[in-house]
Amino acid sequence: MGNPAFFHCNRRLAVVSAEGGTPRSLTEEFDEDTHLIDWKSDGIYFWGFQKTSSHLFRIQPDKPQITRLTSSDNLQAFGFSLTHDGRQMAFVTGSPSSLREVFISEVNGFSPRKLTDMTRQTRSLILGKSEVISWKSKDGTTIEGVLTKPADFDPAKKRPLLCIIHGGPTGFDQPTLLANRYDYPADIWAGGGALILRVNYRGSTGYGEKFRQLNVGNLGVGDAWDVLSGVDHLIKLGWVDLHGLEPGRLYLGLPDHFIGSLRGHFRGRRHLQLGDVLLQHRHNPVHDPVPRQGPDYRPSGLSKDFAHVLHQERENTDADPARRIRQARADRQRL
Repeated sequence: MGNPAFFHCNRRLAVVSAEGGTPRSLTEEFDEDTHLIDWKSDGIYFWGFQKTSSHLFRIQPDKPQITRLTSSDNLQAFGFSLTHDGRQMAFVTGSPSSLREVFISEVNGFSPRKLTDMTRQTRSLILGKSEVISWKSKDGTTIEGVLTKPADFDPAKKRPLLCIIHGGPTGFDQPTLLANRYDYPADIWAGGGALILRVNYRGSTGYGEKFRQLNVGNLGVGDAWDVLSGVDHLIKLGWVDLHGLEPGRLYLGLPDHFIGSLRGHFRGRRHLQLGDVLLQHRHNPVHDPVPRQGPDYRPSGLSKDFAHVLHQERENTDADPARRIRQARADRQRL
């Protein structure tokens, strides 16, 4: 409350007299941001993240004991709405095998009932399967990420690996079906045979205040460790084709060039600098997704350059990997 470092500190719930006075914090013991929903006769309702999950909670204003009202532990619920009497709730949730659907349930005695079937649209698609994995970063910090595997995944077979990296830096990724970020279709790429890693690097939401603060004054360094250590983790498992590595974007592309500059790490591996194309077009993937193709689609300069780079890579048969690596341009963005 009133903390100038609010961006990476926990957002708390507080109460104050209608006549004014000093606000009193209620959620000091809840180590994540709180999102207020409603104040009913039996307490104040809010929702919040817990790692890659999200749940509904209730707290009494005169007795700050927090009760979680939803289950199971891996529920990914959003958009909570309560009836006027506070007895029933509606919410949206998805899973690694389903799109986000609308559910209703009793508040006391959680027993969700599904009202929609959006997932029906995906039944004819060959998609990947997502799961949460964890590993140790360079400094020993435990990092989680969402790994999407091909439907026919075989641990004895090596596959190309792509990293799709969220922005923020306080964003995060969840293992939800077709959870496309910046129009990158992870599940569809996995359906085509690739491994997709989405790293919840230090600074990500869901893991508490101290974890978010690990990249304060450390942007582009610690978070790059987290991504690279995740890649190394999958390489050690024997799942990665070393000639099919592709780093993605990280809040306006700063560390993708940092990662790309670590030639020792990527030596001998295919490394398309598609980030160069984005920077050349002053493209911000957070606000300007890569254009979709539709009835009125007209190829933009950005789309043409993407196609050109991919075509060059397919045509490049130089046996010397060093000559196949495109030189990264200086990043125009600054911390």
